[in-house]
Order: sequence, then structure tokens, then C-alpha cells
Amino acid sequence: MGYVLGISSGLWRVGREDNIFGIIKKGYYSITYGVRFTQIDIDSITEFKDPFLKQGIEELKRFGIEFGFHGETTATSAVDVIGFDSAIKDVYEITHKRLIEQINAAGELGAKYLLFHASESSPFQMLYREFQPSKLVDFWGRPLRELIESEKFLWKFVFESNVTKKIWEFLRIEPQEVIERRLSVLRQHIRELLQSKITEATQKVLANVEAKIRNGEIKPEERDKAFVEEYNRLKEEIEKEISEYEKSETERLKNEVTKDLLDSIDSYDLNYGPERFAYYVVAKYMNETKDPLWMGIVGRKLSDEEIFTKPEIWVPAVATKYVWGHFNPSPNFEDPKPLLEKYKMYIVWETGLVRQGYEGMARIARPKELYYLAKNLGTKWSAWCLDMEHILATCYIDLKKEIEELPDDAGAWLKVVHVAYPSPLHGHKPIPLGSEAQEYIYEILYILRQKGFKEGWILHERGDKPAFQTMEVLRRIKEFLEKDVPPNELPPEFYGFEIDEPEVIRQEQIVLQHALDPLKGLLAVPEEEHTFLSKIALERGRLEQWKKEEMR
Repeated sequence: MGYVLGISSGLWRVGREDNIFGIIKKGYYSITYGVRFTQIDIDSITEFKDPFLKQGIEELKRFGIEFGFHGETTATSAVDVIGFDSAIKDVYEITHKRLIEQINAAGELGAKYLLFHASESSPFQMLYREFQPSKLVDFWGRPLRELIESEKFLWKFVFESNVTKKIWEFLRIEPQEVIERRLSVLRQHIRELLQSKITEATQKVLANVEAKIRNGEIKPEERDKAFVEEYNRLKEEIEKEISEYEKSETERLKNEVTKDLLDSIDSYDLNYGPERFAYYVVAKYMNETKDPLWMGIVGRKLSDEEIFTKPEIWVPAVATKYVWGHFNPSPNFEDPKPLLEKYKMYIVWETGLVRQGYEGMARIARPKELYYLAKNLGTKWSAWCLDMEHILATCYIDLKKEIEELPDDAGAWLKVVHVAYPSPLHGHKPIPLGSEAQEYIYEILYILRQKGFKEGWILHERGDKPAFQTMEVLRRIKEFLEKDVPPNELPPEFYGFEIDEPEVIRQEQIVLQHALDPLKGLLAVPEEEHTFLSKIALERGRLEQWKKEEMR
């Protein structure tokens, strides 16, 4: 299909514009800019219940207009209803339900893609102050305890490793300390029980020996020997009984503590940032199993200490694994992949926009992370979106370097590009024709074309300013991309003017006239400041008028 140009409709709740009131009107937005593709930005999923929607969409299609949907985000709904990377049970379930609803709604209407922000959750580093329920799930949507109980290395990591105390920090307890406290009580009980039984045995042995003396079974002088022999026999039996009792009780206590702790991560008790615990566990799981997402994003195996002390390295891998889980879920959840195949519709992942002050801390933000997510989702209908402005305003990175370092096939999984003035200050501003911004965008897309970005949707995701010149910029970007013109060979036509235009010729003459200016005052021969005509103008006091008319 090559490159398809388009524009986003914008949100009705932002500008209250009548021409984008509802999905149908939003769909027509592109034709006012001379293109036939609209990204319809959803204000609310209630828009899919418009009673006139199907009829309106059929009329829209008769105009030759195609469309994709930008699904719910915090920016559109003003609440965090979508949390693809969340390990909180109820958030996971609500997210999955709304995902299925929006896939079906968009697919039934014939959308080309449905786009979501991959992550809008609170940064992992800030979870220590987030009050959350402790009902945690793994990336498949199962209770997290099932994952822990399924792997011995996870059990050891959670209960017996050098970071066990740290990963349980959200509960303000440490498993071994709890076990030791309970064992100290048990040991005291064992000591008292042993002493009681020894005292009871001593009395019993003494009574038995005296009875045997009275019955003539032993002689009085054999009393001490008989007592010691029977006492030692009973004591050995008692100590063996107590030892077995202590062993079984110790095991019971350990199981009781681990059960209580596992119960604590499957409860609605509120704690500060229990989601960190789930991320530690899943990180260990991905680390040990060499998960493809882990190896792509992290690139190596980490020690337990690194997992705890360097979350910035691995949090994106775990976050993408939770997104992945929604498309490879446990049997308790509907698998979305067959729906994507049914509707021939892409699911597209975009960098979200974190709020100011959290720059560089988004759980998923970098193009590399979106690429590995799209590639490993398990369906050919998965793709990623490049939003340069979101990345510049979120990642706090060198975007061009980031794109250059992407794997060689990263562009093949890129299907949507959101274009606006590439600024680290979010605003979705238009792109002036002939500007440095136009050239910068072209350079980024040219690199991606060399990495496989041969087709997809290039859209101006608009803000509150008219975008007519921006659409002309996109047409020129598309034209020269498809001609494979390197950025350093772009002709003047790319910037919006022809080489033989009067203004170009005028500029060339000015440059030639002043080419020798740096040599003024350095020559030994007399220097001529004016030509024949300009000298006459100078003599007649009309030099300024001459300068204005010289190049006409």
C-alpha cells in the first residue's frame, strides 16, 4: 500500500468543536485537508453505541475515506482505565475486558488499526508511594502465587534468596524474621515440653524401680543401676519423640508463614506499591527462562542483586510482558489474536505521554521496547507506532541515535507514524514547510525506511492549530521517501521551492556579490566598493533606493 497520508480528528472534549462531535463527524475530518485517511480519536467508548453509527460509517466509506482508531488513554478519558502493564488483578481484568470490546467495535466498523498507549501506569520508581490492593496476577492473568509455586527458582528467590527481605519490603516484614520469631516460641515450648516429660519419666522410673524392689524382682543394692538403665531408655525415647515433633512443627510453621505471605499477595489489603513485588517475580522468571522480550530489551542475564537495585534496566521488559500477556492469556480470558485475524486489523502500540516530572521513568517508552513487543506478540497483525514528540517529551533521550540503533528489521513492524513539530514540549504543533523540523522528520523516517518501513500510515496528529501546510510537508516527505532520496541529497523542491524561481536566483546573486566580503581591508590594490550604477546612485544620494531595486 506504500505510505498513506492522513490526519487525526482530535478530541471533542479538548476543543468542543462541532465538526468532531462523535465518530461519524470525526471520520470526515481528513477530507478538509485533502487526504482520505482519518485517525479517529476516541473520547469515550460510549461513542461506539451511537445509534446512527453503522449507517454513518457506510456513508463515510462511500466517500473513499479509510480510518483507524486511537483507543482509550488517560489523555482521552482523564482516568487510568487502561493499564496493559499492570499487575493488579482488577486493573488487569478491566483492561482486558475493554480491550476486547474496543477490538470488536473497531473491527466491525472496518478500521485499519486500533492504537493504544502501551503504558500509562505510574512509574515503577514511584510505586513506593502508591496505595494499591495486594491482589496480584502474573502476565497471563493468573494469581501470582501460581507462578511462584510452579518454579523452584522462583520459590527460592521469594523465600530464601539474598534479596528476599527486600522484595517483601512493601509488607514491612521479612519471611525469615517471621519464621525465626515463631520458631523461638516453638523452641521455648519444646524445652518446656522436654523438661516436663523428663520430670514425668524420672518419677515414673523411680516408682517402677521401687515396685520391683518390693516385688523382689531386683535387690535394693541394684536400685541405682536399674534406675539409670530405665531412665536412659525412656529419655532416649522422649528425645527422639521431641525431635520428630520439633521437626514436623518447624516444617509446619514454615509452611504456615509462606502460606500467609502468599495469601497476602492475593488479598485486597492495601499497601504501598505491592505491584513492585509482582515485577520482581516476573523479572526473575524472564531472566531465568531467557524470555525473548527480556533478551531483546535487557540483552543479558542479571544477578538477583541487579534485579533489585537496577529496575531501570529491566522494568520495560516486564511491562511489555504484561502487555504480551493480554494477547497470550490464561484460559480464563478471551484471546484477542483471532479477532485481529478476523477483522484484518492491526493492534498498534505507541509511546504514552507521562506527566511532567516523570520524564525518563515511563515503564514502556523507547521505540526498541515497542518493536520487541510488536514482534513477539504472536500475531502478524501487531505493529508499533512512532510518535516523535511523545518520545522526546517522555524518554529524555536522543531520538535519532535511538532510531539508528534499532535492529535492522524494526521498520518492518512500524505501521503508524504520528507527525507533529518534533518538540520536547508536548503540543502537536504544525510543521512549517521548508523548516528544520521537516528535514529532521525526513531523516528519521529515511533511517526507518532502510530498516524495513516501506508502508504504513503517516499522520499529522493535530493540536489546536490549522495543519494545511503540514499536509504539504507530508506529501513532500512521502514523495522523496518513496524515491529513496538520501537526506543529504534532498533537492530544493523538497523544501517548497524550485531552483529557477526568481527568489532563488535573487538569493544566489546576493551570495555571489558578497562572496569576497571576508577579504575587505586585506588587499594591497585599491578596493572597489560599488559598481558603475551603484556608484552613480551613491553620488546622487539614492543608494538606499538602489539597494531595494537592485535585484528586482
